[in-house]
Amino acid sequence: MKAIRLINLLTVAVAALALLGLAGPALATNVNLGTAGAYSAFVLHDLDVRYNQTTGAYAVGGDADLRSYTIGYGVGPSDNSLVVGGNLKSNIAPVASGQVQVGGKAKLPSWVDRSNIHQKQSNLPVDFGASQQYLEDLSGTLSLLQTTGAATYKYGGIYLNGDGSSDLQVFNISGNDLSNTNWWAALSSIPSDAHIILNVSGDDISLQGGQQALTDFSDKILFNFYEAEQLAINNITVQGTILAPYAEILTSGATINGQIIAKQIEGSFNTTGQSYSPYSGGGAAAPEPGTLLLLASALGGAAGWGRLRLRRKKG
Repeated sequence: MKAIRLINLLTVAVAALALLGLAGPALATNVNLGTAGAYSAFVLHDLDVRYNQTTGAYAVGGDADLRSYTIGYGVGPSDNSLVVGGNLKSNIAPVASGQVQVGGKAKLPSWVDRSNIHQKQSNLPVDFGASQQYLEDLSGTLSLLQTTGAATYKYGGIYLNGDGSSDLQVFNISGNDLSNTNWWAALSSIPSDAHIILNVSGDDISLQGGQQALTDFSDKILFNFYEAEQLAINNITVQGTILAPYAEILTSGATINGQIIAKQIEGSFNTTGQSYSPYSGGGAAAPEPGTLLLLASALGGAAGWGRLRLRRKKG
């Protein structure tokens, strides 16, 4: 997994270098979730959730196991509320309204109305393989953006201090600091209409703490967990969208006031139906050329070493 991720990051770094050569110091950055943007929850592998009712549509690349969990409030009756690449299992009707598209089999109680359940579908509306590559590339690209301000951890909270002008505000946050954060301070020097990218480093992270200070920006905040393999979200309302394409998320009592994208999700959570507002304006500050050159060189060596290890294992 880590070797493959290094190869992906190398590809992103080389592409960013090419863009720098063509575009000079400013890198035009569009932040768009692609196909995932149409779903409140987009899970690349398996979803195992229980005991909740949630707004919006879900897409699951692997198997979906729903226990007393209802999806699709607010979705039109002819729209897709749930797309499952593998098998679907539920002890109740899986959706409040809308259509259910299943690549495998649907195991449901006999009393459930199956008129909107379509199983063994060979042509699903989501290409999960292509979406996974797109989302991994997006996460890697965003992680390389130059910061526009500082995220400071002190007194058990995080203070965001922007540059006062950019319409795309970019911050780097340590996963360790985020795991220990109990509250967020009022945001400073961030325009009221700005989009905010929070690039979070670290592979094992816990998301907690009061995020009331982020509420006014929640449709324009993207938490980019570009390294996370384990992410815990417990008893918190997340004010923003989560992009964690490599992470297995364990959650209990969480509300996502935005969208959630992950490799796998297990536990109990709900989404509010709020979508991330794509960013398509201006130019974001690109990584400095020297930084990217060093990164590309280091990643090239690491990726080559990773491929060699993979070949040795196969041999």
